[in-house]
Amino acid sequence: MKIIGKVTTMRHICFGLVLACLMMLAFGHKTYAASDRKALSLNNQYITGRIDEKGEADFYSITVPSDGWLTITYQGWDIYDSYYELWTEDMESRVYIHELSGSSTTNPLTNTDTHALESGNYTIKIYAWSSNVGDYRLKGSFEAAENTETDGNDAWSSAMNLSCDKPVRGFFSWQDRSDFYKFSVNTNCTVQVLLTNRTGDMYISLWNSDYINVKQIEIYGSEDSPQTGVIEMNLDPGVYFLKCEPYGSHTGRYDLKWRLAPTKVTAITITGNRAIHVGDSVQLNATVMPSNANNKTLTWRSENTNVATVDANTGKVKGKGVGTARIVASATDDSEQSAEVIVCVSAKKMNAPKASAKGKKKVQLKWKQQNGVQKYQVQLSKKKNFKNAKTWTFGSYQTSAIKKVKSKGTWYFRVRGVVTLEGKTYYGEWSKAKKIKVK
Repeated sequence: MKIIGKVTTMRHICFGLVLACLMMLAFGHKTYAASDRKALSLNNQYITGRIDEKGEADFYSITVPSDGWLTITYQGWDIYDSYYELWTEDMESRVYIHELSGSSTTNPLTNTDTHALESGNYTIKIYAWSSNVGDYRLKGSFEAAENTETDGNDAWSSAMNLSCDKPVRGFFSWQDRSDFYKFSVNTNCTVQVLLTNRTGDMYISLWNSDYINVKQIEIYGSEDSPQTGVIEMNLDPGVYFLKCEPYGSHTGRYDLKWRLAPTKVTAITITGNRAIHVGDSVQLNATVMPSNANNKTLTWRSENTNVATVDANTGKVKGKGVGTARIVASATDDSEQSAEVIVCVSAKKMNAPKASAKGKKKVQLKWKQQNGVQKYQVQLSKKKNFKNAKTWTFGSYQTSAIKKVKSKGTWYFRVRGVVTLEGKTYYGEWSKAKKIKVK
C-alpha cells in the first residue's frame, strides 16, 4: 500500500509539471529577474519601449520619494492591444491594470492615471495581448502630499499624539486606509475637533480610553473645494482617540486639529439715538457679552432699506425715507446671538416758507410739498421763539393757506412735516421762521 501511494503521488507531480509547461507554451509567459527592470524617472518625459514577440513583457522600477501622488502616462503607439500594470516592488500586490485596445501610429491611444501611494519602490509591467507587437511610450511624474502625520499611525497602539491647537496633515493612500490619533484633557472642558477634508468622502470618530465610539461624523470635500466638519463635546479628564478613515476607495489629504471650544457670544446690547431725520446719520453702538468672547465681531443689517440703511461693519445708520426700520446686529461666531432696535426716520427740515400780507389782518402762507409726509403743521406767533403759537394741521396735498391774525404788526411763520406709523406720530424738524408784517 505504501508503494502504491508513492507511485500515485509521483504521477500527480508529473502531471502538474506537464500541465504547467503546456500553459507556459500556450501563453508564452516568461520570468524576469529584478535586473531585467529599467528605471523610470519622475521627470514627466516620455521614454520609448518595444514589445518584439508574443509573451514578452517589459518591467520598470519607479521610486516614490515620499507619500503623494504618482502619475503614470502610457501610450500604446502601434501596439494594437496592450496592457500596463502598476505593482508593489515585489509584485505581490497589484495597484492598477489598464488595457489600451485599438492603438495605431495614426491614432495612438493614451491613458493617464494618478495613484495616491506611500513612499517606496514600485514596479510597472507592460505587455501586449496575444501576438500583438510594436512600440509604446511611458512617462511618470510625482506630487508630494506634504503630510505631517507619524509613519505607522494605523493602529490604536501607534496612535499619533496631538497637542492642543497644533494641526496635522494626514494622507490616505492606496495602502493606508486608516489613521489614529490621541490627545489628553486634564479638566472637564468643551473640546472641538476640526477636520478639513480633501479626499472626497471620509469619516472621523471620537473614542474614549475604553475604545468606545462616542461621536462620528461624515465629511465631504475635495482638493478644489475642501470642507470642514466639527465635533464639539464636553469631555471629562482623560485620554481620547481620533480615528480617520476614507469612504470606499477615496484617497487624498486632510487637516486635523483639536482645541478648547472658544467662548461664544451670549448677549448683545445696542445703544444710540434711534430717532433721526431723512438724510441724517446716527451711530449705533453694541456691547457684546461676555467680555471674554473669542469673536466679538458683529454684522449689521437693515430690514427696511427704503427707510434707513446701516453700514454692515460699523453700525452707522443713515435715514433714507420717512418711517421706521428694524436694525439688527448679529454675532459672526456660531452662537446665533443677535439684537435689534427700531430706528424712526422723520421728515427732514423743510425749506423756509413764504408769507405775504393780505390786509385786514390776513396773511397768505405757502410752503413746498415734501415727499413722504402725511400732514403739515403750520405755526404763527408774535414771538420769535414761537411761545404760545397758534398751530394748524393740513393734509399732505395742501401747500398754502390764508389765516387771520389777532393784531397788526410783526408775526412769525414756520412749518414741519408729520407722519403717523403704527399708532405713533413722528414730527419733522421745524423750518426756518418767516417774518411778515401784517397791516
